[in-house]
Amino acid sequence: MGAVGADMPQTGSEAAGISQRLIKEHVGTKEKITDTYVLDDREDWILGSGATSTVRKIQNKITDEFYALKTLTLNRMSQSKIKELLLEVAMMKKLDHPNIIRIIETYRTRQELHIVMELCTGGELFDKLYEQVDEDGNETNKFTENDARQLMLKMTASLNYLHQAGIAHRDLKLENFIFTNKSDSPEIKLIDFGYSQNYLQADHMHTIVGTAYYIAPEVLKGDYTKACDVWSLGTILFMMLAGKCPFGGQSDEEIQENVVNGRLKFNKKDWSNISPDAVDLLQKMIERDVSKRLTCASVLEHPWMTGTGDDREHTELDEELDEAEHSAFDHMKKFRQFNGLKKTALMAIAFSLGDSQLEMLRKIFQDVDTKKTGVLSLVEFKNALHSHSDMADEEIIKIFESLDQVIT
Repeated sequence: MGAVGADMPQTGSEAAGISQRLIKEHVGTKEKITDTYVLDDREDWILGSGATSTVRKIQNKITDEFYALKTLTLNRMSQSKIKELLLEVAMMKKLDHPNIIRIIETYRTRQELHIVMELCTGGELFDKLYEQVDEDGNETNKFTENDARQLMLKMTASLNYLHQAGIAHRDLKLENFIFTNKSDSPEIKLIDFGYSQNYLQADHMHTIVGTAYYIAPEVLKGDYTKACDVWSLGTILFMMLAGKCPFGGQSDEEIQENVVNGRLKFNKKDWSNISPDAVDLLQKMIERDVSKRLTCASVLEHPWMTGTGDDREHTELDEELDEAEHSAFDHMKKFRQFNGLKKTALMAIAFSLGDSQLEMLRKIFQDVDTKKTGVLSLVEFKNALHSHSDMADEEIIKIFESLDQVIT
């Protein structure tokens, strides 16, 4: 008799191939998505919409299970954008892990691509962190060690699976982990594979992608491997435990300079009540020497993650962080509040906005028009955006020029 499980996949890569073959792909018009799913336009089923896509809740007619449906309008996209999108979908199809968002099936016509995915309604890890309070109801913006550990075990396991499948995520951040529901014990899922890339074991990647607060220093230098994901995950854990960013700054350039050259600090105010094992783990994840940085597998085996650490005391902690680092998380929250305006404005660059979106922008710009001239100057636009974000002047000018053509 053969060994039990002898025919089962032995690696993440093998499992990924099997998963990809199991996902249904419907091409053409013979099989319509409405044959299998209920699509309803009721307001509480519409989860989001943009210039080229909508996300809604749908229901399987046979099982009554609810899913999320992302519909993308292909005829509004360039061929290069369509190619990028299809590569991302192909990559997601390879993945089958309890803590990675899963594609159920796809439907593609010449005009549209429908992606049926798991439905997650619990919000982002960023929001969950922002909502944390202490026993007295005071905002803390940080998790307890035990809560952070339970989440990080799942998050690291998902990244370990991804790396075993030969994929580097390259954009890990708080916003790219979401919860399945709003219960007290939801599952956490890794999402957004737009920057992800397949690699061979010895491959080095060179395209600079990612988000300033989380980006690894070697990525900024343009020569890196999948180890960049561990740095980003360490940055997330730092934020979860301290409620602050490890490397702050008033602009992307300043943040990146601190990422490359700044010292990783653990101040007494935030870290005196956190175990030395947590600090040790972070020092080994947020390690500039890639050869010394932990892998996902070694992160999972670390004493803090396994709960087998000792009761030793801190040997050295820093005094209070400087003002730039102290305020970094506040800057992230302001930028997040502003992000809705930025996204809407960016949509105007490539596509005509609908009446409701135009009306919303008109109201916003009436507030921004401080001189009440009825004409929004570039200076007023810059001042408004600088007060809510760290956007570069070049990007602001690009948005301003594009909006000038569509906002009437």
